[in-house]
Amino acid sequence: MKEQLRILAQLQELDGKIQKLREEIAAVPEDILTLREVISQAERSLEEMREKQEGLAKERRHKERELSTKEDSLSKYQSQLYEVKTNKEYSAIMVEIDSLKQENSELEDETLGLMERGDELGGLIKKKEEELRVERERLTGEEEKNRERVVGLEENRRVVEREREELAKKVDGSLLSSYERILRGKGGLALVPVRDDACQGCFMELPPQTINEIMKGDKIIYCERCSRILYWEEKEE
Repeated sequence: MKEQLRILAQLQELDGKIQKLREEIAAVPEDILTLREVISQAERSLEEMREKQEGLAKERRHKERELSTKEDSLSKYQSQLYEVKTNKEYSAIMVEIDSLKQENSELEDETLGLMERGDELGGLIKKKEEELRVERERLTGEEEKNRERVVGLEENRRVVEREREELAKKVDGSLLSSYERILRGKGGLALVPVRDDACQGCFMELPPQTINEIMKGDKIIYCERCSRILYWEEKEE
C-alpha cells in the first residue's frame, strides 16, 4: 500500500501541473481582451475627437458664411455713402457701417479662434492616430505570441496528461476513483502528509493509534475531518 501512496503522490503532482497549465491557457485570452479593450477605448476617444473637430469645422463655416454676408452688406452701405444727400442719411449709414464693422471684427475673432482650436485638435488627433496604430501593431504581435504560447502550453498539457494516464494505470481502480473524487472536492489536494501529528489538509490533530496505522502504510487512512488521504511524511536526516 505504501507503493500505491507513493504513486498517488506522483499523480497528485501531475494533476497540479495539469491544472496550472489549464489556468495559464485560460489566462492567455484575458491578456488579449485587456489590450483589445484599451484599443477600443482609444478608438472611441478618437471618434469623439473627430466628431468635435467636425463640429468646430461646421461652426467655422457657418461663421465664415455669416461674415461673408455681413461683408457684402458693409460694401453696400459704403457704396451708399457716395449717394447720400443729407447729413442725416450719412450719419445713419455710418451707424450701420460701424455696427457691421464691430460685428465683423467679432466674427473674425471667433472664426480665428475656431480655426486655432480645430488645428490644435487636429494635432491631437494625429497623435492619437499614431498611438492607436502602435497599439494595433502591438495587439497583432501579442496575438501571434499568445497563439504560439497557447500551442506550447497545450502541447505541455498533453505530454503531462499522457504521463498521468500511464501512471494512473498503476493505481487500484477503487482507490483511483476515491482519489479523483476527493481531488475534485478539495481544490486539487486529495493526498496530504501527516506532520507534527496533524493532518496537513485541515490541521486536525490525529490520535496516536491513527498515526501508527499511517506509519505502517498497510492500508489507506482518510482524515476524519476533511476526508483527504493521509500518508506519513518521512523526516529528512
